[in-house]
Amino acid sequence: MKSFAPSEEKWNELRIAYADAMWQWAMIEAEIFTIYVAALKALKRDLRPLRAAFFATQSFEVKLAMVTAAAQKTFGPRRLKVWSALAKRCRDEQTKRGKIAHLTGYCFPPKKPGQPGPVYVVTEPLWHRAHPPDWGTAKSQGYDAFKLRQLHGAWYALDIEIGRFAKQLWGKLPLPVLDVQQARQRRATRRQ
Repeated sequence: MKSFAPSEEKWNELRIAYADAMWQWAMIEAEIFTIYVAALKALKRDLRPLRAAFFATQSFEVKLAMVTAAAQKTFGPRRLKVWSALAKRCRDEQTKRGKIAHLTGYCFPPKKPGQPGPVYVVTEPLWHRAHPPDWGTAKSQGYDAFKLRQLHGAWYALDIEIGRFAKQLWGKLPLPVLDVQQARQRRATRRQ
């Protein structure tokens, strides 16, 4: 076998795909906050206490349970059905997110003739019992840039669906402004 030097371009492709996927997941969690506010019928309230409570909760499953508990008390049957389906999809996707959240990037050079080239994946850390022992296992079990982009796409689509549902709940009211500076600017503009 020839000597091997990892490709900086391939590393960057993997890093960007991983960052995009995780960033998109964070957008889903932020979008779910808008459903929480609507379920609590807090559309015209100061959102700072609700935001503090919601985002203090580290567990995504608990956040979904909070929204669902409020929705069961305030949504009609049709909206509750829509929310329940979205919450189930979120739980299913959270499993995938949880799987990649603590993985580390590795490059596995080919070890046998005929293997097309190095594999760049995020997988379990080197010391973990599930760390791939070889190129073939890394290729089949790791998450390469392509698989990470697939997750990003699925999470983007879910985020759009959650956003559409939030807009139905909010009606003509503006969605909550999470940035305090933006809220101040809006109030100042209204006063003029």
